Amino acid sequence: MSLSDLSIRNPVFAVMLSAALVVFGWLGYQGLGISQFPEIDFPVVNITTYWEAASPESVDLDVTEIIEDAVFGVEAVDYVQSASSEGLSMVTVNFRLGRDVDVALKDVRRVFYGSRLPTY
Repeated sequence: MSLSDLSIRNPVFAVMLSAALVVFGWLGYQGLGISQFPEIDFPVVNITTYWEAASPESVDLDVTEIIEDAVFGVEAVDYVQSASSEGLSMVTVNFRLGRDVDVALKDVRRVFYGSRLPTY
């Protein structure tokens, strides 16, 4: 005997089963503790470097690429974005979610203090 045969023979059973499913579904939905917009802090570190009167090509070759290479050695780097303009280099390092921003910043600083970046 299938559920459809049982429901045809006992229509009250089918109505009560449907009502129970709706009630338990509504109670489960009300008890669901998920926020629609959870608080997420994205671990991002920005590195800005100034070099007066330098062309964008010089900034890109002499500063931005060196910073990118140094930053890629840091643990849990998701991706790196960079932009070079006249006298300005901006490198944005995005870490994986769950990475503590303070620890990531310390790791980036340790990479720069331990490396030999050129000074002009």
